[in-house]
Amino acid sequence: MKTTLKKPLAWMGMAVLALAGLVAFYPYAGAEDGTPSAPSNKTCCCSKPASDAPAPKSCCCAAQGVDCPTKKGAAAVVQDKKKDMKDMPMPSAEAMAKGKTARKAIQEHQKVLQTDGTYSCCIKPGCTFCSTSADMCPCAKMLAMGGPVCPECWGGWQAGAGRLDGVQADKVKIIPQDKLKMMYMMRAKNFGMTK
Repeated sequence: MKTTLKKPLAWMGMAVLALAGLVAFYPYAGAEDGTPSAPSNKTCCCSKPASDAPAPKSCCCAAQGVDCPTKKGAAAVVQDKKKDMKDMPMPSAEAMAKGKTARKAIQEHQKVLQTDGTYSCCIKPGCTFCSTSADMCPCAKMLAMGGPVCPECWGGWQAGAGRLDGVQADKVKIIPQDKLKMMYMMRAKNFGMTK
């Protein structure tokens, strides 16, 4: 029975990721009263969509070349997003098998780093950002001292995946930009992508 479940579970995982993308890029980012928020690239700043409601006077949609949802209607915008998701390519069986192998290798790498005492992650499952950047993860130790964590650990806390007791997600800080840049450069070097 496990063999028959693998493929549907993989498809379900991809559907969850696609849905997360839909939620993250949903075009309504204004206030509850319909006043626009700060414009961003190719998004609408209007909220409270209704098919027959006029756009607010200061709507930024037209200036950004985006159909205003207050003119188009929320159902039509959601339908457009579903259509876009339907056309998304799905990974091949080979790609999924390689992904499984890569994840297993990462977990084995992290176990060795834990044994060495250099991997102490603050989220569950542990982050890959630190291990692929610096062959270590000090985030749990840093967080216990009130310090910042890597971007993946920060995101884990925001998603409720933190593993340390007594830590509030909204109090978790991300490492400063200069150190973050250094870690991304180390990561690129580890992947053979240096300039």
